[in-house]
Amino acid sequence: MTGAAKLAETLVREHDLPDEGLAALIETRDGESRRILGEAAGALAREIYGRKVFIRGLIEFTNYCKNDCLYCGIRRGNRKAERYRLAEGEILGCCEEGYRLGFRTFVLQGGEDPAVTDRWMAGVVAAIQANAMAIAELDCLQSFAQVAIQNNYCRPEITEDDVLEIKDGRHPVIEQRLPIGEPYIPNDLYLDTTSQQIIIITGPN
Repeated sequence: MTGAAKLAETLVREHDLPDEGLAALIETRDGESRRILGEAAGALAREIYGRKVFIRGLIEFTNYCKNDCLYCGIRRGNRKAERYRLAEGEILGCCEEGYRLGFRTFVLQGGEDPAVTDRWMAGVVAAIQANAMAIAELDCLQSFAQVAIQNNYCRPEITEDDVLEIKDGRHPVIEQRLPIGEPYIPNDLYLDTTSQQIIIITGPN
């Protein structure tokens, strides 16, 4: 076993190494150490996240940054970076386009821009959530309408009197779970406060 592989095993076991050990692993192109670290990282990822893949829309709304981290392309000192900030409407437009493309969750990402305040950020998130709630409500109602058309459901007439009358009533769950070819038998129901206040239902229900 190589020295780098031993360092890799120690890192997996102890979850840390002295700085010189970490530097040695970063600088080493050793296949065995990479395999050890890769397998450990994969096992930990599966333990935490399972095998599902989560796809999210990423919106980088500003690339201004007050910090000057040398590894970062949008650092303050990078004079070649073309700076921009998205307005709230532009961010909402990105979410709308992302939703059309199939994304259902979004990540807002940006540099540490001094112009972006907590109040502004909270307002943008609130606007995104308000739009999401409106879309969810429309989506739910559209689904109800589609199922009603497919199964020939009708809208009940709601009155303020003391009569509950159902003609050819159907059960949306039981009807769909019947064996293929077995018909569902609709049922009538009548209740009021004078002639029939109580009924006893027997059978598999």
